[in-house]
Amino acid sequence: MSPRVLMLHPDRRLERLCDDVVHLRRAYRRRPDPAVLGPIARKAGIPAGTFIDEMRRLRFDPGPDGWRGLAVEGRDLSFTPFTVTIGAIGPIVIDTGCPIPGEASWDWGVLDLDTGALPRLSLYPGGWL
Repeated sequence: MSPRVLMLHPDRRLERLCDDVVHLRRAYRRRPDPAVLGPIARKAGIPAGTFIDEMRRLRFDPGPDGWRGLAVEGRDLSFTPFTVTIGAIGPIVIDTGCPIPGEASWDWGVLDLDTGALPRLSLYPGGWL
């Protein structure tokens, strides 16, 4: 199955999550100690395992125009037909099929439901477009 493009309804929780992850990535570059980063992730409400693993590998998703997104993998995702829950954050409404309005700051995601793999959601906050 090919990736499905999702439009996520604008949500401040998602914006804060992405800001917190950017902060964690910067902290990782200065001090790559999971014992230090884990509590920061928990305090921010971030599913620590996914992001700590991601930071250890320094695996960043290339976004449109060279921007970087945020990858969340199967164990931290749950879905209904109209929402996605990311760790403790959710539900976030999926505005499926909506185009990105001109000049608007919308968040969007690419949901990869490839057969045999964990679901993977790559998030791109509107400010990163």
